[in-house]
Amino acid sequence: MIGSLAKNRSDLLKLTSKEVFETANWLSSFFGDLRLKSTSSQALPVSLPTLLPPSPLYSTLQPYIHFIGSFLLYTGQLLVAYGDEDKEGIGSTWKLIVKLFDPWIHMTPIKQTDNTMNFQPCWNDVDSGIASDLIGHFVTCIKSLQNRYPSLSFSPDDAMSRLWNHYKSYLSQSIVPGYILTVFNTRLVELPWELFFPTQHVLTQMIEMEADSIEEKFIFISRILPQINWSAVVEKYGSHFAPTDPNAPSDLIGSLLLLNIMMLSKKRIMECQDNLILELVEKVLSFSWSSLSASAYTQIIQWQEDHCNPYMILEEKSCLRIAIKLLRVASEFPLKITSQQEESEGAAEKRSCCVRFEVSLILRCTKRSDISLDLYSVSIRDLYRTIEVAAISDGRPASPDTVTLLSEFLNLLNNSHPDSTATPTILQTVLQSILSPHPGSSRPVLPLPTLSAACRSLASMSHMTAVIESALTTHFHYLQPGPADQMSRMWSEVLATIEIPTLSIDEFVTSSLSNRALLTLHAHATKQLPLCESLVVEYGIFTQRSEE
Repeated sequence: MIGSLAKNRSDLLKLTSKEVFETANWLSSFFGDLRLKSTSSQALPVSLPTLLPPSPLYSTLQPYIHFIGSFLLYTGQLLVAYGDEDKEGIGSTWKLIVKLFDPWIHMTPIKQTDNTMNFQPCWNDVDSGIASDLIGHFVTCIKSLQNRYPSLSFSPDDAMSRLWNHYKSYLSQSIVPGYILTVFNTRLVELPWELFFPTQHVLTQMIEMEADSIEEKFIFISRILPQINWSAVVEKYGSHFAPTDPNAPSDLIGSLLLLNIMMLSKKRIMECQDNLILELVEKVLSFSWSSLSASAYTQIIQWQEDHCNPYMILEEKSCLRIAIKLLRVASEFPLKITSQQEESEGAAEKRSCCVRFEVSLILRCTKRSDISLDLYSVSIRDLYRTIEVAAISDGRPASPDTVTLLSEFLNLLNNSHPDSTATPTILQTVLQSILSPHPGSSRPVLPLPTLSAACRSLASMSHMTAVIESALTTHFHYLQPGPADQMSRMWSEVLATIEIPTLSIDEFVTSSLSNRALLTLHAHATKQLPLCESLVVEYGIFTQRSEE
């Protein structure tokens, strides 16, 4: 009977809406009762004591599953066609479709004689193939329901949003066996997720799935997330939610950033050949991140630091390096030299947090002695260049924000592991970075702020004088032909910037001599001249320095 009905579509199309609704209810009741009658009351001896043996419904009806599935599909599509046009119509039609497929897709709760509630899986592992075909019919009905109500598309009331809520509440329960969840995930990916509008509540649910013990759930998220039209989502948050909830755009962009960082940290996800995470990252790199608050950014950085392998920062093509690129952009670091752009209120704090994070990862690497020293140079130079590009683009290279970033950068020298063989390499790489300014700038922009940062932040006098000498060398090396007093003006800039520690003058001079820092010594001597009360005192300073 079922086979003949499924084959004769014209008979189904002649049914009235009432007859279609009655047919759907009858199908659900009939197969639901059939499933219950075949249920065993003996629980499986597994770690989930509330899990009953799977229903034999698929196995018993295997010769007829193709016809049953076709019949369910056509019935579901008729339910969609006969549904009312309004919001209540999509809600009632959704409930009917779920009820129609209920015996075939849901865990069935069954009360036992001792009043405990056990659950019965909907099929055996061996039946996953035919079950997948039937789940495909369910997916087709959801697609039809989504297309039936275009005015509700991209809203919390459309079929895709209802499907997500159903997946979260029922289809992906922790008690659902892994082989069943795999089938759901495989077929549900086929839905038009580009029409899905994730609310902040949905994004929070996705983030929470990362910590779920069942990894397949977050793998499913990694497959649907790249399909979502994030440009449209961001635009809608800005136009619809921001007027009533000013924090909505920040919450959205923060959740999107965290989800991307989480997926990049999952080895199993990134090793899948068909994953689209890198394409998603490229898309979100172009977004405006000015709405992301500094506090939200700091929390995301903390998550990344707690969950990453720090040694991957030294691998140029690692997923952690991709995550760092995304984190830099989110902190409003420009990827290339641009014209001066307006920054958000928290941009300086976010950038400082980003540099501090990268420095901490590099420093954690110094605790190991089996890492090739050559690997440090790429990461350190790249970080210095990032600060330099930001300073050039900003148009105010000597700003306090740039000095702060360089101070964070120079903590590489302050906090390197004392017994690490990498410390000399880090110092040389830092100095080489200072001596190799960005070729896209007509004049080096970081020597003067580097002087300020070195004097303020470096604890080692030897490191301080070495960095100061490199900064001064770069400052004067690229001197262009100009007025005769140009050299005098450049020295005036240096003397106004450099802050030699007054309590450690002797150690400073000794370190300068040890490092052959002649420019540094000259700056120190010249800096003292205005304090001299007579020419005799001035002469004594130069005589003393020359003797040293």
